[in-house]
Amino acid sequence: MYSSSGAKKFLVGAVAASSLVITACGYNPNEGSDTEVQGNATPAASPEASNPAGSVEEHAEISDIDHVGDTLAVRSGDTITFGSADSLGDPLHISPECGDLTSSAGNFFIGCGDKVYKIDPENPGEPRIIPVDVEFPVTAATELSTGELFLASDEAAEIVIYKNGDVIDDFKVEDPTDQLLAIPNRDGVDNVVRTYGADTTIQSLDWENSREGGRLRAGLGLGQATVGEDGTILVSDTVGGRLMVYTSEDVIRQHQFGPVDGSPWGVSWDEERQIAWITTTDNNLVHGFDISTGVPELVTTLDTVADAQHIEALNNGDLVIGSASGDGLQTIPATEVNDTVDNPEQS
Repeated sequence: MYSSSGAKKFLVGAVAASSLVITACGYNPNEGSDTEVQGNATPAASPEASNPAGSVEEHAEISDIDHVGDTLAVRSGDTITFGSADSLGDPLHISPECGDLTSSAGNFFIGCGDKVYKIDPENPGEPRIIPVDVEFPVTAATELSTGELFLASDEAAEIVIYKNGDVIDDFKVEDPTDQLLAIPNRDGVDNVVRTYGADTTIQSLDWENSREGGRLRAGLGLGQATVGEDGTILVSDTVGGRLMVYTSEDVIRQHQFGPVDGSPWGVSWDEERQIAWITTTDNNLVHGFDISTGVPELVTTLDTVADAQHIEALNNGDLVIGSASGDGLQTIPATEVNDTVDNPEQS
């Protein structure tokens, strides 16, 4: 395996600063300690849904959703289907060992042991299968706009980088990885962030220098993380009951956080409305927050299907929410969302 050990000069002062681990915090950022971190967060069980907003299509239990533009990718068990919520195409069959479904650089990606699927949303029926020769089962994969393909595993504390079919680098990190997130950067190279739920870690990768970067505790129990805009990352702190917002165009930094009414899990960034969405599974709600000020400000709340563990805000303004317990695939059309955002007393 390729190794760049000793091939690059380290900026010792920067490493010392960026490698600090900031302990978990409560609502007062000066409070908290590592003993409060629980990690291994799980979504709260839902009551029966009574009146979900929008429309609901029947669907088997949904384990993941992602989108590119207005094209959805919906995973259930060992299949992924692509299209719109009311018109999903033929299933792509995958192995149960496959990990997190992601989107970056205009494509869908999913790591499946010794290979990665790269799926063009315009032609999902013919995915590109990329064989990878690494010493761990790949369960997380993402690609930068410049073509570097990052691989990680929930079983190994290592990052491997491919480009043009070849391994160009690999380096150790402190723990395994649940998610890899590619962060577009307007002012330089794209950044990469990884998460690990067991100890509720969120960490940037100093990948140009073949090493891990700044590492923070994402609240008391990280649920899901997703990329926002201008280097932001949205995180649900399920144990702490918060929406957390990070910036990551250079190193990872906590930007703001605020309480959420319920037990949060699914998160999505709404580019059209500049809103952060977060579902709460214990009360079948989805909340929209304005994060343009110093703290998240609630702008609307809508009813969801039961076990709404997955949410995507499409480019056309629709919200799509997936139930993990078979309660269906919910679409809240843009017009309905806009009505509640513009008239919050109706929500």
